[in-house]
Amino acid sequence: MLGYAPDDSSAEASIYRTVLARTGLHVEKEGQGRFAEPEELADPGLAAAWAAIRRFFTEKGKKRLSDIVSELSEAPLGLAAGVLPVLVFAGYKAFGRAVTIRSDGRYQRDVLGFASTMMFNEPELHEVEVHDRKGRLLRYLEDFSYVFTYERPGPFDERVSHAATAFEKWLATVADGARRSRRMPANARNLLRAAALAQDPAELLIKMLPLMLGGDSASPSERYAETIRQLEAARTPSTG
Repeated sequence: MLGYAPDDSSAEASIYRTVLARTGLHVEKEGQGRFAEPEELADPGLAAAWAAIRRFFTEKGKKRLSDIVSELSEAPLGLAAGVLPVLVFAGYKAFGRAVTIRSDGRYQRDVLGFASTMMFNEPELHEVEVHDRKGRLLRYLEDFSYVFTYERPGPFDERVSHAATAFEKWLATVADGARRSRRMPANARNLLRAAALAQDPAELLIKMLPLMLGGDSASPSERYAETIRQLEAARTPSTG
């Protein structure tokens, strides 16, 4: 499960088995792994902690990592500091579908590696923004990924980072000659210009590009759909 073989003796596999598998947070059924819902857990304390983590990653808005650290650390939950990074970022994987994490105001790309553990040293410095979980935004982000890599996110992939990574991979393939070409269509030039100016990939994907390419429709669904059409038209002449 989660890529660990039964005989894997690594520290990461041991943590996984102790904190996630043996507690029932991550289960396997018919060869498919999935995260449990809080209501499925037998231990009331663990269920309450897991429910708090689910709320943190699903309720729309901006919050601090220190908010969930305080809730889990204090009574009545009182979880040990050592398990917090594992539990919280397992919750990010389980429940985070459109989430942006910023450290000191800067977009954080590495949220599941060593940097994620270091965040808990000063959790007040890290902001978690949960975006709208309605289907229209998730579909837009999934389509965005597909436009640039012909791949869609998996069931446990966070959509904002997946789309941002797809866009960055595509940008790396755009030839210098294409960037300088006067024959490049206006929509392609505008896309590359916006990408060069953007400081925050999440702001670029969710706000800037729909405003720039999505037309005047008051409907978010129509703006997202038009943005995807414009991106499809812009990507081809920009490559090669």
